[in-house]
Amino acid sequence: MDADKETVRQFLQTYPKKTLDLDVLQDAFASWDYSRFRPAVAALLADGSLIAVRSAGVDFSGLPRRLKRVPAKLFSSVTTIQTEAIQLALSEKLDFSFYYEQPLTVWQADLPYIRKLSAWLSQGLPQGPASLQQRSWDIFADEKYLLEKGAGLLKRLGLTTADLGICDQPDPLMMAIFFSLNRCSMARRTQVSAISRLSWQTRPEAAFLMMPGSMNSWPGTSSLSSARRQANAMKKPSSIGTRERKYGPAILI
Repeated sequence: MDADKETVRQFLQTYPKKTLDLDVLQDAFASWDYSRFRPAVAALLADGSLIAVRSAGVDFSGLPRRLKRVPAKLFSSVTTIQTEAIQLALSEKLDFSFYYEQPLTVWQADLPYIRKLSAWLSQGLPQGPASLQQRSWDIFADEKYLLEKGAGLLKRLGLTTADLGICDQPDPLMMAIFFSLNRCSMARRTQVSAISRLSWQTRPEAAFLMMPGSMNSWPGTSSLSSARRQANAMKKPSSIGTRERKYGPAILI
């Protein structure tokens, strides 16, 4: 019967929901007759791995028609994790309930990082917030750990970045790029402002030459003299316009 009990336990460990109907469980072991199935389920009810949902009633033999899984009893790793947490004096701020429902290998893989995090928490939070990279270095001696795998570790342990005194700060490289672009933008605005203060009536050719991209924007302006000619051409009114202003529009006969 113990072997049958452990077989049912293994099925329940991988079952994705907290509760299940007795019919679902019985269908999973359809090859067993009821005289074999019932003692295995009853044994799991007796040791607390399963709890009856009383509102669902019972079947003809007294087994609950609906059952609730108890991960802390279903997984043998619970005792191991709790024992190691006490022996290693792991911080009480850490929640290990996630690992109770996982194979023991998951706990063992995370344990080195859990110990580092626990040791840091035991020292008390330092005064003042820090960036994610800085805090990652403080705890794990790896500034990228919390940016990558460490985010999942915090979630599994029931922690947030706020619990570690982490504030949102931009990456130093991005800050350098931002300030560099900002300086370029300010320099360009200063140049445009200087151009706007020039008198187009007195020295338009100088303004043309100071404009960014003026040599490309104005074909033929390869020198100051050519820029002066084009500027004067734009400033000088056409002969037709002068005649019309002086004599009025021409009348065709």
